[in-house]
Amino acid sequence: MQLSRSDERFKHDLEAAATALRDASQPDHATTVETVLTPIGAALVARQYADRTNMPISVTRVERQHYAASVEKSDEALGLSVLADQALYEFSEGSFRPEAYTRAISRGEPSDLATLTVTVDKTLRGRATGLLKDPQFTKDLGWKPQSAAIIVRLWLQQRFPLFAGLNADGVIAAYGSGDSLSKLAKQHDVREDLIALLLTNNGILLRERQDFRDALGGCRRQLSRPEVDEVIRRYTVDQAGTYVLAREFGVAPNTIIRLLDRKGIERRPTRGKKSKPE
Repeated sequence: MQLSRSDERFKHDLEAAATALRDASQPDHATTVETVLTPIGAALVARQYADRTNMPISVTRVERQHYAASVEKSDEALGLSVLADQALYEFSEGSFRPEAYTRAISRGEPSDLATLTVTVDKTLRGRATGLLKDPQFTKDLGWKPQSAAIIVRLWLQQRFPLFAGLNADGVIAAYGSGDSLSKLAKQHDVREDLIALLLTNNGILLRERQDFRDALGGCRRQLSRPEVDEVIRRYTVDQAGTYVLAREFGVAPNTIIRLLDRKGIERRPTRGKKSKPE
């Protein structure tokens, strides 16, 4: 497999570190660094983060598409799950301290929400969750994130800014002057849904409600396999309702209902005195 430019740089730095250690009369440490580049070393690193668990992250539909496209375009052969591990690692080690969630990209309306599902190392997630449960830590942080998933989302927002290179004032002015979403998207070489989100985040009402639905994709999408498993777990174990799950995963309620029926899961009543609150 051909290495990316980033991987080549990392490999070169490891080799240089080993040489420096050997020149400093530390041959044992030099050999240890060199071992990282061998199959034995690679297997050790893989085992260190082998115990993994699903982590669903609530994001806007535009955000999820943006992250997937950004990773694909980057010169790093990394997936979102690896980046999620890095986010939790940096948070646990103290090098990443996010600002309050209210300053993050807005959550949007229920129909605009989607779920980004990654797999993360259980130990890293546990360390991050432990910090969030520490009152002194959250006091020092200045706010209390609700979950480790929010930490990952904020880290991704910092690494892949949604509106990088876009002049918000210019886009708002152009839209106010009559330019369409499609014209602005072509002008800035971005997707229409990104322009729509920038405008709505700045309190701009789109001229037609249908513009908003079309730009942000509506609710017509299919659930991925990890999302299917998480929907079933949330419904059967957490007792989440179908409409709650629809909002969380950014799909139509009927999509959740059809999934439950297809899997042979008996649905709870949603009306009447005996029904559980949705």
